[in-house]
Amino acid sequence: MHVGVFERAHRGTLFLDEVGELPLAAQVKLLRVLQERQLRRVGGATQIDVDVRLIAATNRSLVEMVAAGTFREDLFYRLDVFAIAVPPLRERKADLAPLVVALTARLAAKLELPTPIVSRVVMARLEAHAWPGNVRELMNVLEAAMILGGGRALELPDDLGRNQRSATGPQFDAAVRTTLEESLRATHGKIYGPGGAAERLGLKPGTLQSKMRKLGIDRRRFT
Repeated sequence: MHVGVFERAHRGTLFLDEVGELPLAAQVKLLRVLQERQLRRVGGATQIDVDVRLIAATNRSLVEMVAAGTFREDLFYRLDVFAIAVPPLRERKADLAPLVVALTARLAAKLELPTPIVSRVVMARLEAHAWPGNVRELMNVLEAAMILGGGRALELPDDLGRNQRSATGPQFDAAVRTTLEESLRATHGKIYGPGGAAERLGLKPGTLQSKMRKLGIDRRRFT
């Protein structure tokens, strides 16, 4: 029988991310486990004791959700024992530089590219942006900037930070699409090998194909 996360976390710590997204039916089940410190497996007949330290996170206002009736008040008070408010990225710009270093290293490993050097000009532009999407937006921007830079440097879009617009939406996707399509057009759809689009972009062929699938780019258009 399947062992769930609460049972596996017995006498340990369980982290629940985006707890504000839980539907009301799931909130009832979570509240029952927290109150009774017991659970029953799906299809099971016996109650199982669980002792779990719970850490929950959300970027939504649970107080407002309680007022709106979309989050149970009794569950809110069960979770709100010791609250830690994490300020948004725009209010902790001192964290931006170490975050950029850590994220570019992680993305370089994922994309199989060398870790780019972040110039002062690039960092100044990153610091000038309000980051309404916080760290998720920053990661998306850095990933696209590494692709646009062809694995050599971070190449940010011209409109980053202009009018405080997010760079993770249609504008950035369009910029990445244009870069990939230009390389495919120049190589007549060739991806692999010397002179192929992957080599021109400084990407692994598999990484390039993954990005093409994500953006709906068909190589046959350029052959």
